[in-house]
Amino acid sequence: MRRRTARRPWLAAWRCAAGHVHIHAASGCPACGGALRAVAIRPEARLIAMTTVRVTPDGTPFRLGVAVTRAGNARTLCIVVGAVRGTGRDAVLLREENGSIIARPRGARHDD
Repeated sequence: MRRRTARRPWLAAWRCAAGHVHIHAASGCPACGGALRAVAIRPEARLIAMTTVRVTPDGTPFRLGVAVTRAGNARTLCIVVGAVRGTGRDAVLLREENGSIIARPRGARHDD
């Protein structure tokens, strides 16, 4: 019997005719200059880099990371929430919240 898994929301992205995928909208493909069309990709990604920002306007530190999506290998800067090792191989799920991309560890509970 197949185990049921919770459906994850899709992530908005843009793809050009050459197959380059980008998470942030642009007037043309940053890699080749081609026209972009909107697509939806799965939110699974791998966190490849992470740092802690300690000097902030409100004094609250936060973590920034670079994630690469499994669908199309799109790279994005993201805010890291939750427990990750920071080894470059952390599996995360991406989600857009209030104009920012948030990365949470895969398997962590997402408030919908």
